[in-house]
Amino acid sequence: MPAERSLRDRLFGRWWPRRPPGRYDYDRIRLSPADIEAKAYQRHLGGGAEQWDRRGRFQVFMLRALGLEPADRLLDAGCGPLRAGIHLIDALDAGRYCGIDFNADFIKTARFLVGADERLAAKAPRLECISGFDFTRLGAVRFDWVLAFSVLNHCDEPTRRSFVTNLSGVLAPRGTAVITHADWFEESLLADSPLRLDRVLLTPDDLAPGIDITAWGFSPAPTGRLFPMLLVRQAAAAPR
Repeated sequence: MPAERSLRDRLFGRWWPRRPPGRYDYDRIRLSPADIEAKAYQRHLGGGAEQWDRRGRFQVFMLRALGLEPADRLLDAGCGPLRAGIHLIDALDAGRYCGIDFNADFIKTARFLVGADERLAAKAPRLECISGFDFTRLGAVRFDWVLAFSVLNHCDEPTRRSFVTNLSGVLAPRGTAVITHADWFEESLLADSPLRLDRVLLTPDDLAPGIDITAWGFSPAPTGRLFPMLLVRQAAAAPR
């Protein structure tokens, strides 16, 4: 019996082979103080050092295109060593950025980068090492945006379910979760959940008409894995 067809399969009207989670085991990455000083962390994310800045800045462009405002609260779930985080902190008002990652050395790197930049430090970002998307560690705060950029595609199914299960408790009533690289997604993940799939962006033009995705350091569609991109909201929220 053929496997259940994914969202991407159905939307494109053809069979797309299911891709396994990414090959990187981010939990095993260790960074010494010398590694951090030498920016060795840049080689562990897609695009490496060559595309580091462009891919980081793209995430600000992407979220602004979707409606991000400086006063919004943003949870960067899987922030890593702040490839996008340094630009997002700068784009948001003070105290509005929170970055989490399960790799303690990535968070150590993030704190080093913020501490080394007075402008970023003045924005007072919150940076936490959290395993299993246990958002309860963040307390009662709710976020207007939750970003999972090239995160869940590297996770196994139980971890993806943990993210979805815990997401509702951290997302503001009118908040939006943005999930990229989502060709693995199955709508059954939202079954019996207070969340709903609000929009599916299949191509760069769905994000911003006329955008040249290669200018941001990504492969052109359909070979790139950035899309489909999902916007997930609380089920009771009115459409944006």
